[in-house]
Amino acid sequence: MGILMQDVVHVDPRYATLGMRDSVQVGGKVSVCQDGWLTVGPFNKPVEVGEQMYYNEAGRLTTVPTGRPIGVALSSSDEDGFARIKVNLYVNEGAKLP
Repeated sequence: MGILMQDVVHVDPRYATLGMRDSVQVGGKVSVCQDGWLTVGPFNKPVEVGEQMYYNEAGRLTTVPTGRPIGVALSSSDEDGFARIKVNLYVNEGAKLP
């Protein structure tokens, strides 16, 4: 389990792709983040430093306790709704992250 680091897209092979996009063709290999920090968003409500991060049924990150914690907010959300989070998927289920 982890957070995908690229977009997975279906591209028509008859057309040239832009090399500057960080995307992977369907069926290709992707990078998965299990430990580290990410800047993610936008969030529906403001995120505060130290809030626990969870994932919901749709696979989106949230601060609402919906399952096991996957990270903690390292920054408050900015004016665009993005925040930096520390991801640690190696924590036992039900444990609080530092």
